[in-house]
Amino acid sequence: MASEFQYTYRAAKEEDVAGINVIVNYEVQESVNNFNYSPRSQEDALTWYTNTINGGYPILVATIVVDDQEVIAGYSSLGSFRQKDGYKLYGCTETWTISPHTHMDPTLTSFGS
Repeated sequence: MASEFQYTYRAAKEEDVAGINVIVNYEVQESVNNFNYSPRSQEDALTWYTNTINGGYPILVATIVVDDQEVIAGYSSLGSFRQKDGYKLYGCTETWTISPHTHMDPTLTSFGS
């Protein structure tokens, strides 16, 4: 049961990209929650990670240990929403989007319960 797991929340590291990509690619292939039509390559995932971090935006992960292995149970990232003028509200120079995502295995993801 997920409540038995102890979650750790931290800033993502480059070595977390593969675990994050598992979540992303599951959503691409199995749901309508992602507007991409094909799975994201590891190279593209690493580019996303690097661009997000270098852009000054955070990527956070929730991890658990299963069978002595750290597993990415979920992640969240903050990034630029749109660069168009209409999104610059009340003197803000930019708007943002936050994207929370959880692992497809429901036994790993009972955040907040």
